Amino acid sequence: MSSINRNYYQIQLNKIFEANNGYATTNEIERAGISRIYLTKLTNEGSIERIKRGVYYWPNTLLTSHSGLVAASLIVPKGVVCLLSALSYYGLTTYNPRETSVAIQRETKVSLPKYPPIKLYYFSEKHYKAGIRKVKIGKRTVKIYSEEKTLCDCLKYRNQVGLDIFKDGLKEYLRKPGRNLKTLIKFAKINNVEKDMKTYLEVLV
Repeated sequence: MSSINRNYYQIQLNKIFEANNGYATTNEIERAGISRIYLTKLTNEGSIERIKRGVYYWPNTLLTSHSGLVAASLIVPKGVVCLLSALSYYGLTTYNPRETSVAIQRETKVSLPKYPPIKLYYFSEKHYKAGIRKVKIGKRTVKIYSEEKTLCDCLKYRNQVGLDIFKDGLKEYLRKPGRNLKTLIKFAKINNVEKDMKTYLEVLV
């Protein structure tokens, strides 16, 4: 391969991976005119890491604070960012989780790579489908639970998340001008934590 082609490929790869927070799919790479042969060559050299079938990571990319969410959306397409990771995304906690929390519906089979670290939570169909929204991170669309659903999930899973983290997150949410207590209670009912949520609201509001 000529140095001209190699430089062109490097520029194209840089654009693709930076636009997707360090991660890209085989299809995205091929659409940029980069052959699978060259992609395999880069993988064998260690320049690019194959995370799982069809998903690649480029260590040279300048990552953002939300790169883990992008990776999780590629590795677990049916997953929804939840709990601590969602709480952090919304700025409702100063805690920086080491792993990305992802909810999937019960009975769903998922094979996880060793990296990046992802923690799966198995939700019932009702809890899984409620409160999903889609956000843009770079050029990638990521599914994540709304602020209100996230807080109710954190209350439901308080033994794993930490009660103090939930309470601090609720305090931060209540300081927001756009808070919606009606919606918060709606998701609390879905999560069967309505009574507990109302108790905390009576103290804080």
